[in-house]
Amino acid sequence: MPIIRLFVLGLFALVLVAAATPALAKKKPVRQESGGEACYTKAEFEADQILEFHTELMVIGLKCRTAYPLEKPFGAYTDFTNLHRSLLSGAERRLMEHFQRHGGGGTHRFDALRTDLANQASRRAAMIGETVYCAAMVPLAIKTPALSDADVLELIADPVFPHLARQPPCTPVGAGAAKMQ
Repeated sequence: MPIIRLFVLGLFALVLVAAATPALAKKKPVRQESGGEACYTKAEFEADQILEFHTELMVIGLKCRTAYPLEKPFGAYTDFTNLHRSLLSGAERRLMEHFQRHGGGGTHRFDALRTDLANQASRRAAMIGETVYCAAMVPLAIKTPALSDADVLELIADPVFPHLARQPPCTPVGAGAAKMQ
């Protein structure tokens, strides 16, 4: 499906530009209370990617709604949220459970993760420039409500998708992921 490829490539290009700035490219992994890192299981890594995608849609909606009122990017975000409520709540639950198992404070650490995701996406948009960011992302974001849950999972499993998880996966990214078409 073309929208998935377009969104992946658009987000990937923006991430590459942001990665050129070391301060924005560095991400602090969430640590256990003992100070060690805990890798994500496949399901936890998937959950992190789902929420990264969802947060990017939120930032697109908020940053671009004034410049693109007719396209209604925030409406696309809320539609996506409502249509994928089960997928999103499952992802949230998996990450809260991960944090609880690895150091405690599951809900508090999950809330901090969501804030961090939003802040990083917002800084990336600001660094790239909101005009360029919105021009690139709004045409793609407004198509996301048409994605099924399976489409979203295919999107985040694509090896081209920028895997920016807070923790490393316990198995390599892309192991068993869909091949580029």
